[in-house]
Amino acid sequence: MDKKPYTEKEMARAYVPVQVYTTRYDLMEGFKRGTIFPELDKPYTKVQDDPKLEYNWLDKGEQDNRRKLLRVVQALEFTAIEFNLYLDTHPEDKKALADFNTTCRQLQTVRREYENRYGPLTACGSTPSRYPWPWIEEPWPWEIMG
Repeated sequence: MDKKPYTEKEMARAYVPVQVYTTRYDLMEGFKRGTIFPELDKPYTKVQDDPKLEYNWLDKGEQDNRRKLLRVVQALEFTAIEFNLYLDTHPEDKKALADFNTTCRQLQTVRREYENRYGPLTACGSTPSRYPWPWIEEPWPWEIMG
């Protein structure tokens, strides 16, 4: 008996509702929740407040300032990626594109500020390297725990 693969029958049909961008979480709230879009925020568990993700860290000196600024860099990068993914499926959304461009400009500014104060975030940072070579200074950006 000659069996044919399932070419004559439909295996499944996906239903994906169209996402409409109307509003978004603020910078740190979206970073904490894992999405900037409230309509996509469907947590499996209750969102726990993480004191490391709050706006008002206790100012205990330059290390806290460094952590806070790095957290803003991370949140802006996350937000830019969220918009990038959204724009992949909604390329005609002018509001999302404007917000993406604003986020990218903010990210460039904050990255530059971080690197001017604390050294490069990557080997080829967005600012010229200082003397002495700062890349080997500790802690490295990924070693800073908020």
